[in-house]
Amino acid sequence: MTPRHGPHDQHNQHNQYHQHTDAAARVEVIAQAAVTSYGLVIDSVLVVPAGSRRIVRIAVDPDLSSLDPQDYSTPVPPVDLDSVAEASRAIDAALEEEATAIFGDRPYLLEIGSAGAERRLSLPRHYRANVGRLAEFTVTDAPALVGRIVAATPTQVTVRVEETTAGPGARLKGPRASATPAQDRVLALAEIEHARVRVEFGRAWDEPFETPEDDGSGSPIADSGGE
Repeated sequence: MTPRHGPHDQHNQHNQYHQHTDAAARVEVIAQAAVTSYGLVIDSVLVVPAGSRRIVRIAVDPDLSSLDPQDYSTPVPPVDLDSVAEASRAIDAALEEEATAIFGDRPYLLEIGSAGAERRLSLPRHYRANVGRLAEFTVTDAPALVGRIVAATPTQVTVRVEETTAGPGARLKGPRASATPAQDRVLALAEIEHARVRVEFGRAWDEPFETPEDDGSGSPIADSGGE
C-alpha cells in the first residue's frame, strides 16, 4: 500500500527540512571560518538524519581569492589529502564548541572531503578552479559537447573542443574517427544547462596546454559582462 501523509506528517516533514537547512547554514559559517587560513572554501554542507544521529557532509574547494582578478586561465591545484586532513581537524575542533547549540543532544558524524572531480559545475568558481580539465557540457539549443576548459571568467567559459567524424562502417564496427583541428568555443554560463568534469587517468592536473590568443587586453579572454 502507498503510505499516506496527513497534515500532521507534512507539518513534521516541513519542520525537519527547515531544521536541517538551518543547521547546514550554521555549520557552513563555522566551517568556513575554520578553513580560511588553509586556503580553502566550503563548497557545500549537507546535514542528513541517520536514526538518532546526524551525518554532516562537508565538501571543500580551493580558495581562488588570491588569483589576479584578470587571470582567467592559470590552472589551479586541486585540494590534496593533506589539506583535507588539516581542514577536518580545524572544522572538527570549531564545530565541537557549537554542536550542542546546533544539534542539541543528538550525536553527529562529520565527513569532510574535496568537492570531487565529477561533481556538477554550477558556479563561476567551479569553472575557474577546473581550468585545464576535460569536461562534458549540455548547452541550451545545441548539441552536447566535450572539451577542455582553457579559460573561465565570471560570466563565460572557453572550451577547446576536438570534434571527430566517424568513418564508414562506424555503426557496425565502432567509431573510426578522424580528428579535426581543435576549436575554441566560448559559452555563456547562462546557456550551460549541465556541466561535469571528466576524470582523465594518466594525465596530471598541471599538464601544460596552450591558452587562447591574447585579445590585446592582457588577458586570454575578455569578460563580456554578461552580454
